[in-house]
Amino acid sequence: MALTLSAHCPADRAEEIPTPEDLVFLEQLHQRFACTRGDLLSGDCTDFLTIPAHELAG
Repeated sequence: MALTLSAHCPADRAEEIPTPEDLVFLEQLHQRFACTRGDLLSGDCTDFLTIPAHELAG
């Protein structure tokens, strides 16, 4: 899957942000976590966070 960007409000140096390397990284994140993100958003992943929030807060 290739990522494409379209600028609705062009800005100076917009082509530099994100860099091509940034886009590759984002694509890798999407490929790795798209299913998990979909499960979380649909409520199908009830055991995603097994550590209680008060323990995470320290």
